[in-house]
Amino acid sequence: MKVGDMVQRLGQSAWENRGLGIITEIDDRPCYGGAVQVTWLEDILDVGWDKAISDWAEWFDRADFDFQMDVAIFSEVKDESR
Repeated sequence: MKVGDMVQRLGQSAWENRGLGIITEIDDRPCYGGAVQVTWLEDILDVGWDKAISDWAEWFDRADFDFQMDVAIFSEVKDESR
């Protein structure tokens, strides 16, 4: 999981933009237990990148991804180092 990966809010595939979002920040500090910030495509389209990230992005625990509770990785950014 890395910044730029696309995610999907589970159970929302019928929504406009299929419930898709982009990981825009990852905080691995132990006090946060691995938090992941997701900015939703709907918000990016409505208010633009900067405002969507600063005002509308959501934080999820890394466990939400590990156990696919609320969100799941939809598509990963290509790793150019390979």
